[in-house]
Amino acid sequence: MDKEPHPTKNFQACVASFVAYFAGHSATEPLFIPERDAAVEIEKLMRAPTPTVVEFREVARLLKSVESIQHYDGSGWWGFKGAVLYWLRKHGADADVIWDAEHGHSGQRHG
Repeated sequence: MDKEPHPTKNFQACVASFVAYFAGHSATEPLFIPERDAAVEIEKLMRAPTPTVVEFREVARLLKSVESIQHYDGSGWWGFKGAVLYWLRKHGADADVIWDAEHGHSGQRHG
């Protein structure tokens, strides 16, 4: 019986597949370029052995930077963003950072 791959390795492979998807499509569709560039940087930050609030805030900033400009905004972006939000929660990012990353707003949550 084959041993299941470690969940962290599966997650890293999932994130890498999104990065490859954006890179591939950015060659023919310029609206993928902001998603590709942000995903490359976010993937690097996600590899930190013990991520801190510094990495969390930078990840949120990168997500917001894409949301603030014209980009492809398709299912690949939404899947990648969902994976990033999962990573933030799993690693203990505070609620305000997660809110910023999820909603693309700066500042404190409302309501």
